[in-house]
Amino acid sequence: MIRLRPADRRRLHTFLASEPATNIFLLSVLERGAKRSDCLTPDGVFCGHPVQGPLEAVVYASHSGLCIPFAKEAAQLERFGRGISALVRPRLLVGPREATDRLWKALNMQVTPRLYRDHRLFTLRPSDLLVSGEPAVRTALPRDLDRVVILAAEMQLEELGVDPLTVDASLFRRRISTLVSDDLLYLMQEGGELVFQASASSYCVEGAQVEAVYTPPQWRGRGYATRGLAGMSSALLARYPVVTLHVFEENERAVALYRRLGYQADTPFRLISL
Repeated sequence: MIRLRPADRRRLHTFLASEPATNIFLLSVLERGAKRSDCLTPDGVFCGHPVQGPLEAVVYASHSGLCIPFAKEAAQLERFGRGISALVRPRLLVGPREATDRLWKALNMQVTPRLYRDHRLFTLRPSDLLVSGEPAVRTALPRDLDRVVILAAEMQLEELGVDPLTVDASLFRRRISTLVSDDLLYLMQEGGELVFQASASSYCVEGAQVEAVYTPPQWRGRGYATRGLAGMSSALLARYPVVTLHVFEENERAVALYRRLGYQADTPFRLISL
């Protein structure tokens, strides 16, 4: 396993773009680092096999411990375990299911994951959208920051069992503030209350990925998530060829919502949180 360099950018992009919907996040990471001459991305490293020609397997490892594998043959990821452990302390593994399971096995961490979940990638293209966009959906403004930070933290606590405001409140607020300033956080209000929120923090030429879809418990069951996500999806499809999102497969309500809007089930994913 070797650390990929800027000279590998073209073949890495070609490899990831062979399945663009699956790799929106990784393609967005690569795109954000396009102007760098010293590394592929300042936020982490891409690793691959020390061979010439087309890539066969890669792992992105962020400095914070997020590890994302992609491979044509998942078995090849068994070679990456020791090398990845030497670069970062893995905290969250997310990726195509078989590839992520192979990488987890190779890491041989001898710990029980806090979460080990079946996720599913869903995709939406312009011809798939079944619900008209909601005009009341808008991007968040600086004046919304305090409220959207609270909702974003509530969503993460509910989804992952971790309250980011108790881990590093300042860092989390800065991250949400960046989403707001970049017009990547969408919301909908009803009577002055926030009833829907989601972000599109991963985007590239190939598409955009919706994350952190959230309706506060007291507003659920009233159609706000349907209207909000329809409006957000419609806005994103005006700018990108495909919109994707991930969902915990046991969350039947969320799966039903995405299908109702026209999202199509795609790649099976795994999420392993330590």
